[in-house]
Amino acid sequence: MINNIVFDLGHVLIQFPWRECMKKAGIKEEDIERVASATVNSPYWGENDRGVIRDDELLEKFISLAPDKAKEITDFVNTITEFMGPFDYSYSWLKSLKDRGYNIYILSNFSDTNFNKLKPSYTFLELADGMVISYLYKCVKPEREIYDLLLNKYSLTAEECVFIDDREDNIEAALSRGMYGIVFKSYDDANGKLQTLLSEKGIFG
Repeated sequence: MINNIVFDLGHVLIQFPWRECMKKAGIKEEDIERVASATVNSPYWGENDRGVIRDDELLEKFISLAPDKAKEITDFVNTITEFMGPFDYSYSWLKSLKDRGYNIYILSNFSDTNFNKLKPSYTFLELADGMVISYLYKCVKPEREIYDLLLNKYSLTAEECVFIDDREDNIEAALSRGMYGIVFKSYDDANGKLQTLLSEKGIFG
């Protein structure tokens, strides 16, 4: 029976509209894909979430991938957290589940600087029974280790957990560990699937 609901952060409980951020930073439409390849879609982005690369090193590595776009990359990096606020539904969604008796956990890839800068604005985190944020443990989703960390740290049974994440590979990793999983596409879709699953498998129905 499901007793624990585990949430990803980015694109699930918090916004991460990097394209919009780039536009607001003054990056031209024709340059967006190039800047994205050097930043959010580069291998270095994940290593920052892993907590093994300093902020100054990260910016240097981003720029090394597109030296002629150094200004655009710097402007994007310096403004991105302004756009990473919670969704309107985030607090009420977790609160409704908490009020029904379910335990709430957070499992997210997130960098040290950005998470600690934004954490005070994420009031829904006060509802969480526990969190595993990647930079603290030097591992990231979809690596098995980070799922095991969550389960072991809070003495959870995988079969009693459902994980909600926007990436299929992260959900596949959760399923391979024995958890239930829902790929987040929209709030209405994910919540509908969650309620159906809880009506069948939830300890509180």
